[in-house]
Amino acid sequence: MKQITNRTFLLTAIIGSLLIIAMVTANSIHSSHNTILKTEEAIFTVSRFYLESIADRRSHTVANQIESEFIQMETALDYIQHEDIESQEELRTTLGKIRNLLSLNRFALVDQDDVVYTQYTTYTGKSRHEFLSEETMTDRTISTVSIYGSYKQLCLAIPTPDLTIMGKPFKACFIQIDIKDIIDLLQVDDKSSTYFALYSKNGSNLSGTELGPAISYHNIFDATKGLVSEDVWKENMDHFANDVGGSMTFIYGGVTETLCYVPLLNTGWEFTVLIHESVILDQIRDISENNLLTNWKQITFTFFAALILATILFLELRELSKEKLICNDLCQEVN
Repeated sequence: MKQITNRTFLLTAIIGSLLIIAMVTANSIHSSHNTILKTEEAIFTVSRFYLESIADRRSHTVANQIESEFIQMETALDYIQHEDIESQEELRTTLGKIRNLLSLNRFALVDQDDVVYTQYTTYTGKSRHEFLSEETMTDRTISTVSIYGSYKQLCLAIPTPDLTIMGKPFKACFIQIDIKDIIDLLQVDDKSSTYFALYSKNGSNLSGTELGPAISYHNIFDATKGLVSEDVWKENMDHFANDVGGSMTFIYGGVTETLCYVPLLNTGWEFTVLIHESVILDQIRDISENNLLTNWKQITFTFFAALILATILFLELRELSKEKLICNDLCQEVN
């Protein structure tokens, strides 16, 4: 009966230790699996938040730059109003001074007949500048100017109802900003994994920058047709047409890609940022793998702790059994 009890005790210790190891192992694996699943489910949210943050910061940078240019233009107007300009030569000289002092490289004035005066020349601007098609100009305007074929510039204009030069009333002043200067403001920090591009309302690439391998330099709607559902595709076309921000997620070459876009202040342009979800996933997966490695270390530690405990119990039980056997033999001899 004692041998059975001892064996039962030993089996209980061994089985109990193994059960502890199995339970800890199962719990660790289950926890790690759930962590990986939840991590992958969160990738879309994380990548979209990351892209929205980049797009929002860059759009504010452009908006601040535009505001700064308007302030410089108002300073230039104030300077001109205090100058006694009596000829076109004096006007061109003054415009040259403004260019050097305020760094307004394409500052120009427009008289009541829509004649544009620059530092070097004059020309009729109604056919070239959209803001001159308005009968009356009452506030700041932002428009797009096409030069050299498809090359685009941003045109900032403000009305000048009280400005008279050479006895002639002038209706507006404006500057033109090269698209490359805007691209420099929009440039993202991590060029190796994050892409950006500037698009017009119809989805054409204005910046000449690559938006990932799927879209590349092409029209964004031509490139994504078939990569997303028809409803999502049409929804994003409507967003571009109406100066609304949004996002799009698609799979290309087995890689999930997410892009986010925001309208640039009254320009009719959309700033778009794209990132491979695998970039974020790989970074977060490193954390998950480290957690998994920690779990396996805990499992190994628990296994050896349980093994040592079982060994100690076995040795103590064996010594106890020997002592009981000796005691029984002595008792039998006395009797």
